[in-house]
Amino acid sequence: MKRLNWITRVKCLIFLSILLVPGCAILNQPPATEIPAAQLRCENYPRLVDGNMGTSSILKVEGFIEKDHTDGAVNPFRYQDTIHGTNKVQVLIQLDSPKYVTHIEIYPISNIPSFTIETATIQQEHNFRPTTDKRRAKSENASLIRVRIEREVGFLRLTVVSERDSSKATREDASDKIKIPFKDIVIREVKFYGK
Repeated sequence: MKRLNWITRVKCLIFLSILLVPGCAILNQPPATEIPAAQLRCENYPRLVDGNMGTSSILKVEGFIEKDHTDGAVNPFRYQDTIHGTNKVQVLIQLDSPKYVTHIEIYPISNIPSFTIETATIQQEHNFRPTTDKRRAKSENASLIRVRIEREVGFLRLTVVSERDSSKATREDASDKIKIPFKDIVIREVKFYGK
């Protein structure tokens, strides 16, 4: 009986040490700190990374949907959708030098139906890699979005997909075509965190 208790105690000690050693190592790592806005740059939308939560950037979507009657004789009143332009906006954010980024936080004002994030250390198209966390995520009710990066970043490319703005649809009298623009995306700030 004594030997069984001794073996059980050793197994328990080994099990606890396996759990505690990595846990202590994680706790001893320094917490992620915000990368100052002075080290970030975005040419097209400078307010996106200005460090001021009171400002916002309007990402203009240059496209619309055209609804037109189909040519079919079966149902001539049926509409067909055609996208003119694009329903996406692409933002490129540059760090002053490549840094290890643990995560980013996006503070949207409008809903974002879908977005993707890619990073690169140098600005060349074939070097951009998608993040493994939330490859195609969305934000409803303008909720905060936190995306884990965990890599060296020199450039971050954010591609946001917009949705239709049916309240601004217009109809052409002569052709009966309907044009529906895409909603612009409003983002207050993008914050970077690193170690």
